[in-house]
Amino acid sequence: MISAFGKEAFAKPVYLEKDKETAQDRFSDVRIPEVRWPKILRPKRNKDNNPDSTGSNPDPSDLLETFSLVLETPEKRKALQELAGPDAQLMIDYIHSILLQPELPIVWLRKHSRIALYRLCAASTLYPQCYVLKGIVKFDPVEASGGFGDVYKARHGDRLLCLKVIRLRRRSELEPALKLCAKEGMVWGELHHPNILPFYGIYYLDERREQVCLVSPWMDRGDLVTYLKNNPSLPRTPFIHDIASGLEYLHFEGVVHGDIKGANVLVDDSGRARIADFGLVSIPVDQTLAYSHGATAPSGCSYRWTAPELLDGGANTTRASDVWAFGCVCYEIFVGKAPFYECTSDVQIMAKLMADASPIGSVQPSQIDSNMWALMEHCCTPDPVGRPEFRVIVEKLKGSPMTDPGEVPVEVLPEGQQFLNKMGEGKSASIDLGRVQQIFNKIQQG
Repeated sequence: MISAFGKEAFAKPVYLEKDKETAQDRFSDVRIPEVRWPKILRPKRNKDNNPDSTGSNPDPSDLLETFSLVLETPEKRKALQELAGPDAQLMIDYIHSILLQPELPIVWLRKHSRIALYRLCAASTLYPQCYVLKGIVKFDPVEASGGFGDVYKARHGDRLLCLKVIRLRRRSELEPALKLCAKEGMVWGELHHPNILPFYGIYYLDERREQVCLVSPWMDRGDLVTYLKNNPSLPRTPFIHDIASGLEYLHFEGVVHGDIKGANVLVDDSGRARIADFGLVSIPVDQTLAYSHGATAPSGCSYRWTAPELLDGGANTTRASDVWAFGCVCYEIFVGKAPFYECTSDVQIMAKLMADASPIGSVQPSQIDSNMWALMEHCCTPDPVGRPEFRVIVEKLKGSPMTDPGEVPVEVLPEGQQFLNKMGEGKSASIDLGRVQQIFNKIQQG
């Protein structure tokens, strides 16, 4: 058993021009390019011009190239996703160890390693071992309930925690719920930003591992809408800047939130907004590695914040639909009312949306200045093509008064990783690279 990476595996990565273009546009739908490895990473090859994999302790860079070859082929990706039991757990830990590296030799490898990890976790309902937490005490009763789950307060040592448990109404819902939980946890665990609620890990409530909790820090100040109702004199614009910054980060990372609303934005102890609830998150990619699950409005998204284009059957949430929802949240923050507050049913809201009615109304409220109102109207335009991107929104907010929330300290480690290290659970599992190579060989041979 050795570490998953050698000393030189990530030294001075070299990028192709195609890779540089991909780095500039993290959301472009591109076919995975041919791997062209830096000289320092080029492994020895056998007579068939494949990486030499006969040794019991394969070179980490050889494995990395083999993994990239698996990702390039649909049939091999399918075989990877169908792994089960110990082999699935080993491969999950291996791919997760790749994502922990600060640099990879080619840009696309990180993005598609993430997607491969999400798909394997969802299919196997397993997680990287470092995410599995122990020694947590759950408090009863339920603190809050949502469309899919219940929220409990818990404790580990002197740290208050939030446990999100997916609610099951019948036994047949168990497998889909475990897959949904695995997907949400793995996407959430890859997100690290001051305006994103940190993911701490998972906790099993039962020995059979059928009741899974997603663990995050407990936010005493609660959700943003309730917090502002209790603190009416607070300036609103810094919170809007926080939310826009968090969404800009998500979209840069290739992630669509899919359920932005005031209740899904929490307030931390320092008074900063934190985006939460990633149960409807999606990862838009090309058909080479398509993976978009649970992202449509009918599967749980709240209609008051739903963009009109999502009413079409089978439509997936997009970056543009996140922008629409953000405009709705701005209205909540300034006015203290939900979008379409005059409607009492989803049927009424859908009728308004189909008639191109604005969720924020047509009259500018007195508490919103003209520049902010123009931005909100721009976000809530019925045509998704006409909505601004979050990088543009953040730039506009920088020019508005009272938008600077102050300097954010740069953490050496993400907050979630700091918690795992403190618990002693954050150490990556030792990885049997010889067995990883055997699994790859089996996949390659078909």
